[in-house]
Amino acid sequence: MTYHLKSYPRLGLRTPESYADAFNVLSEEKIIPPDLAKILASMAKFRHIIAHAYTKIDVKKSLRPYQLQP
Repeated sequence: MTYHLKSYPRLGLRTPESYADAFNVLSEEKIIPPDLAKILASMAKFRHIIAHAYTKIDVKKSLRPYQLQP
């Protein structure tokens, strides 16, 4: 949904270059906090990897950075 910001130039937002960049746009416009934008952009990049290379991924190794820490 965030990536569809490029469909709304009338809002005065810059066009995101990628799904991950869409969260940066929201952060730049003070719509979401920068720390949340960083997390969401990282997740969007991870989604891209899974969507386009899922047959080559070591799932345990790939999910390690996303595991919750106590």
